Amino acid sequence: MGYGRIEYLSALETYQTKENSEPYYRFMLTALNRSLKMMIDLLDVEKAEPQGKLLTIAKFAKLAGLPVSTIRYWMKEGKIKPITYTVSGYVMFDENQIAEIKKD
Repeated sequence: MGYGRIEYLSALETYQTKENSEPYYRFMLTALNRSLKMMIDLLDVEKAEPQGKLLTIAKFAKLAGLPVSTIRYWMKEGKIKPITYTVSGYVMFDENQIAEIKKD
């Protein structure tokens, strides 16, 4: 299940009209888990400070020659971690991380 508006509205509608709370609670728990992971990453004091230029996930993926979906999957699996998040929740990578993923 995704994190988007359509998924949220669908889960909410199912909860309200069919009295099935499972999709709604699953969506909310997934969103909460994602937010908590983001906060934990923000508070990670052992995380390296950015050495190079900060890149959005789209620019990072393009420079790495990979689809954004691969980068998101690797984030989920813990293969790569964003260097930081913006106030709006955008993930940011250090351009030097490209070399790290290419050597694996």
